Amino acid sequence: MQTATSPKREKLLSTQDVCEFYGISDDTLWRRRKDGYFVEGYHYIRIGTNKRSKFLWHHDRVLEVFTYWKKPTKQILEIAKQVRTQESGK
Repeated sequence: MQTATSPKREKLLSTQDVCEFYGISDDTLWRRRKDGYFVEGYHYIRIGTNKRSKFLWHHDRVLEVFTYWKKPTKQILEIAKQVRTQESGK
């Protein structure tokens, strides 16, 4: 299992590693993302700008979703919005 760390030392996993760790298919992961359980910039980051770019997932934040099965709060959505704004300004 390859992992990376974000600047804050959070563990980042590839999509394949997330699926293996939680025992789910990639279809389930993408469906949950489409349903709003995962927010770009908070639960995962996209490496590149293409539609099929690689994703890296924040292990602890994904674990929280799979533990409680709750969609993100307004606070999390606001954090993700700020991250996307900062990244688009670079």
